[in-house]
Amino acid sequence: MTNFIVVIITTLGILFVVKGITFIEKNKREGILTNLMYLVFGALLVTCVALATYNTWLMFDAPKDWNAAFILGGSLIVNISIIFSFYYYSGKTSKA
Repeated sequence: MTNFIVVIITTLGILFVVKGITFIEKNKREGILTNLMYLVFGALLVTCVALATYNTWLMFDAPKDWNAAFILGGSLIVNISIIFSFYYYSGKTSKA
């Protein structure tokens, strides 16, 4: 049950981080602070995706055979599609 809660929290974290990245892009400032914010948000995004994938694997009792590859691959595909779709729609609405 705790793994499911961690997956939900990391998914919400992914949405928060992608929203922050689109906010930085909309700001159109250049400089060290902007690059530092991209670095921080990028590290958070990678961490959230890794945590969500790992906890999804743990939810299915941590198999060691090909089922693990299918679970990890499916979880990564879902996470990446969430990231790209939210980035696309978030960028669309923030430019208006």
